[in-house]
Amino acid sequence: LGLDLLLLVKVAVIVLLALVAERVIRVLLKRGFLRSDQGNEDRTRYRFLRNATRFLVGLFAAGAIIYSIPSFKHVAVTLFAGAGILVAILGLAAQGAFSNIISGVFIVAFKPFRVGDSVTVGAHSGVVEDVTLRHTVIVTGENRRLIIPNSKISDEYIVNSTIIDAAICQYVEVGISYDSDV
Repeated sequence: LGLDLLLLVKVAVIVLLALVAERVIRVLLKRGFLRSDQGNEDRTRYRFLRNATRFLVGLFAAGAIIYSIPSFKHVAVTLFAGAGILVAILGLAAQGAFSNIISGVFIVAFKPFRVGDSVTVGAHSGVVEDVTLRHTVIVTGENRRLIIPNSKISDEYIVNSTIIDAAICQYVEVGISYDSDV
């Protein structure tokens, strides 16, 4: 009976710590994102992070509870080993998506271009409208939106015409007939 009571106290403490951690993180997120000048983007970002935090804290609490119960520990090790194989299979299947995300992180970190820059990526030219982790949106001279996956941008040459100076020089050749008066 003493071992069962100790186990019950451990589980109760883990649940209590998870609830406290989730509340503290929620308050910190609310202070950081929800201000008087809030927009829809801030609300969306706050809700996403709040739900992700709740999920991660619950996941860690469930893992801690499973590892604190001796009879579940061996089953949990087997399940987590199987989950590792499943993650490896999913990683191979989603290789293109992960490539775009990693390329997006590199674009955000190294900043070869920013929103508003006039760029040429491969054969496409325009002004950068948005940079996300998955793709970059470029507005062409015809006012069309070009959505290019970040992994494609990482493999191409990037010509950024406005990274240092907003003025762009363009060479224009004007043909004049030999018979024309100078």
